Amino acid sequence: MIPVRTLLTVIVLSVCTLSSRAEAGKGCYAAQGRDSRRIKSYVVSTRAYPNQEEFIDECMVVVKDEKGKTVFAAHDHGVEILSISGEDINGDGQPDAVIEGYSGGAHCCWTYWIVSLGARPRLLASIYNERDVTFRKERSGQVVIETLDGRFDYFDGSCHACSTFPRVHMRLKRDQLEEVNSEFWPSYQKDIHIARHELKTEELTKFRARNEPDAETDDTRKLVLTIVLAYLYAGRQDQAWQALDEMWPAKDKERIKRLIIEQRGDGFVGRRDD
Repeated sequence: MIPVRTLLTVIVLSVCTLSSRAEAGKGCYAAQGRDSRRIKSYVVSTRAYPNQEEFIDECMVVVKDEKGKTVFAAHDHGVEILSISGEDINGDGQPDAVIEGYSGGAHCCWTYWIVSLGARPRLLASIYNERDVTFRKERSGQVVIETLDGRFDYFDGSCHACSTFPRVHMRLKRDQLEEVNSEFWPSYQKDIHIARHELKTEELTKFRARNEPDAETDDTRKLVLTIVLAYLYAGRQDQAWQALDEMWPAKDKERIKRLIIEQRGDGFVGRRDD
């Protein structure tokens, strides 16, 4: 049982954290805090959801034009206007707003709304994922969107900590999210190098000798999948299947290959929610 004094301390610290977030202009979380930013003639603001009976402990984001008309609105447990807002995210020469929504919970989930603030304001795209997303402006002026693919969480019965999360690199072109992973091959090379270095010959031999993976081989399975998926996401499919063939239990290769292909699908962009 947690001592009352300790529990009260935790509660106080939580309240202080939320208050500090609000004071720092970090958006709204659990219906506390607010933020506002003007971009050209638009105002992007976050605040507690007005009807807490409808959505308890929820926040909302609202984008209004110069006439005060709402052109976009959304809500989540937490919402924040990202610092990249005001940049041209999709390459059309107009500024955009990027809002992060967080559902709360131990492992879930993030939603990102990319809203055009040009002559025709609208939602360009949204991204939903079990991992957070970063927006980074490159020297060329283009913005690259980077994350880890949460679809492989608990893949094939693995635990969360045992799961592999492949890197994803995207750009938004007009209103279409496109993977550009092959441009970032060095990042996948690094992941492959680290995983191969951590693989122990003895453990890999034991892993390959089994009919299929089990809980005792979670660490080895994670490293093998890291290598296979890094090749696959980087667009090097032949090398991905070669690595699988060399390191996966022989009797289970076809099954796991089918599962990987099914889970990968048409790409991460399939998680866009229009």
